[in-house]
Amino acid sequence: MIEFIYPNGHCVWLTEETVANNTFTLKSTHNSVVLEYDSIEYVYEQLLESVRRNGSAKLVDIGSQNGLYSLYSKFFDGISVDSYEPFPMPYKCLVDNISINTTAHKVFPYNIAISNTESSTFTMSILNNLNVYENIEISSNTIDNLYFDKKVDFLKCDAEGWEYFILKGAISVIKKDKPVLMIQVYSKTVENSGLSSIQEFFDIIYNLGYIKLDVFDDKNIVFIPKNVNQNLILVEPIVQPIVEPIIEPIVQPIVEPIIEPIVEPIVEPIVEPIVEPIVEPIVEPIVDPIVEPIVEPIVEPIVEPIVEPIVEPIVEPIVEPIVEPIVEPIVEPIVEPIVEPIVEPIVEPIVGPIVDPIVEPIVEPIVQPIVDPIVEPIVEPIVEPIVEPILEPIVDPIVEPIVDHIVEPIVEPIVEPIVEPIVDSS
Repeated sequence: MIEFIYPNGHCVWLTEETVANNTFTLKSTHNSVVLEYDSIEYVYEQLLESVRRNGSAKLVDIGSQNGLYSLYSKFFDGISVDSYEPFPMPYKCLVDNISINTTAHKVFPYNIAISNTESSTFTMSILNNLNVYENIEISSNTIDNLYFDKKVDFLKCDAEGWEYFILKGAISVIKKDKPVLMIQVYSKTVENSGLSSIQEFFDIIYNLGYIKLDVFDDKNIVFIPKNVNQNLILVEPIVQPIVEPIIEPIVQPIVEPIIEPIVEPIVEPIVEPIVEPIVEPIVEPIVDPIVEPIVEPIVEPIVEPIVEPIVEPIVEPIVEPIVEPIVEPIVEPIVEPIVEPIVEPIVEPIVGPIVDPIVEPIVEPIVQPIVDPIVEPIVEPIVEPIVEPILEPIVDPIVEPIVDHIVEPIVEPIVEPIVEPIVDSS
């Protein structure tokens, strides 16, 4: 096994057979840097951006040869690769390299040709490692057949002159998924296709709504959809982590107050009835016990004193008249018998001495003149005959000796001179 170094400093192993059969594209020295590393780095920058947006990304590696583009997925989560190599020897090396790098769960090799038609077999003449042409039987399929119901994020194509036919068999998927394209264009591309020029080949791509972005390693041409900012696709992964923390605190306070009042009344009535019944029963039992003990002690002392004085005077007059007549008759008979015996003995000794001296002098002069004339005529005839026979034998022996000996000697000398002349004259 021979070690090769990728741009991120990680290494992969290639079999000696791989290196022996790729003397033009691989150096045989140990610890060599992987060729086309600028192209490989760009491919994975875009795949990682797809992972960031969508959670996963798919690279279709057409003409994967020994698998250097495919094997790089070893170092990144969320990326999977379908590797197509039709020729027997490179395919064997690809499979061996996947095995020794333990990437079989991420890189999936296929020993078929990608073309513009599906065929069980066709004959192709290739140059073998003895520099002699030989005919081999190969099966083929199209990208449109293979990915009509699967998403392609990046399509890399190095097919030594067969690119035109591969493109013709991928039109529907390119229109559907708008993948980034990296195509290695040869003079054979024009010769094999019957096109008059390379420009004619490019026009096919341009007519699909693509523009040429850049050329990597002097041969790999990148095309991106027109609606993708060509500068953004290169710069975004670097700039976003720096810019967002600066821009968001400035933009959000300006934009949200304008956008939310317009968008929320339209979106919420549609989304909430669908999402809440599904999400809340799953999320709340998990999140609440973790978040509430942390957040409430911090938020409540800050938020409540600010919000309550503003919200309560507006909300309570609207809500209480609706809620109380419905809720209280149901809740109170259930809750009060349970709560009061527990709460009152704790609360009253603390609250009573503070509240009573302040509240009673204000409330009683207002309430008593209204309540007493209504309540007393109803209550007294019912309560007194029941209560007095029970209380008097208990209270009188205690109160009378105190009143007779202490109160009367003080009160009588003051009251009698005033009262008796009035009573006698009458």
